[in-house]
Amino acid sequence: MRGPTEEIEVTLGPDAEGHRLDSLVAVHAGIPRSRLEIVTLTVDGAAARGKDRVGAGSRIRASYWDRAGDIPDPDASLDIEVVYEDDDVVVVDKPAGVPVHPPRGAPSRGGTLVNALLARYPDMAAGGRHTFPGAGTERPGIVHRIDRMTSGLLVVARSARAFEGLSGQVRRRGMDRVYAALCGGRFSTASGVIDAPVGRRPGSRRLEVEANGKPARSMYAVEAAWGRPEVTAVSVTLETGRTHQIRVHMRAIGHPVVGDPSYGGRILAGADRQMLHAAHLGFEHPVSGEPLAFDSPVPADMAGVLRTLGPPERGEIPSRWLAQRIQP
Repeated sequence: MRGPTEEIEVTLGPDAEGHRLDSLVAVHAGIPRSRLEIVTLTVDGAAARGKDRVGAGSRIRASYWDRAGDIPDPDASLDIEVVYEDDDVVVVDKPAGVPVHPPRGAPSRGGTLVNALLARYPDMAAGGRHTFPGAGTERPGIVHRIDRMTSGLLVVARSARAFEGLSGQVRRRGMDRVYAALCGGRFSTASGVIDAPVGRRPGSRRLEVEANGKPARSMYAVEAAWGRPEVTAVSVTLETGRTHQIRVHMRAIGHPVVGDPSYGGRILAGADRQMLHAAHLGFEHPVSGEPLAFDSPVPADMAGVLRTLGPPERGEIPSRWLAQRIQP
């Protein structure tokens, strides 16, 4: 859903000489060019294109949209599993393959968790960015995320007071988030802490442990291990929540997540995506203060890989991972 169309009309000064029109419109509109979508554009009354360059003294008139003001369209076709809801918060169990929200500045017309939430809870769109300060209209209520190809639990705010309270818990590292992961190789220790900043080197698209990155801390505990192939089931607790944090950290210690080719994970039968699942979520209700905790068994694809691996050589698969989904 589009935000309102804005208009500008301005006579260009000497500094505009030789610059692209779309860049000039963005400057005078006060928004980045990446968010600008021009509807109509004229120079001295004649139609023009954004890539055209003009001289000083030209009078430009433009109507445009700021894409950051767009609200994603509701999408009732996407089925989401809600495990808890009240007037302030919703806890969902996201399937793998579904993005949490559209990219910033490019609202999706469907297919993301946000689209599905807006269809189910229309009140979340009311007021746009003013309902959830800092979230942006394309990601209303989103206080934390999980990767598109990662499954599992996350909490979403339905009200401004919940958004503020949950965001504070994330900042204070007060939210309990535990992931089930299948990783390659044998771990030399039963548990450990990975305290290594995550960032992106100049010119690289992939995230990695990088000295100048953002602080990131993951704690892991080995649950079970197999010898042929060498695979280890680990529980990973996040103290921070950087993008791709677990995937980057596991690669950094030589145990990339199974099914994750982006970070060197081995491919096993049935592992068509990274074998990573947000299995436990705990937080304090942002309004009532009540402690809430939720567990989600691994989905069918991970259960299938576990079934193929058979009984582990050491340790055992946590019962909370399996629930009913491992049943043949």
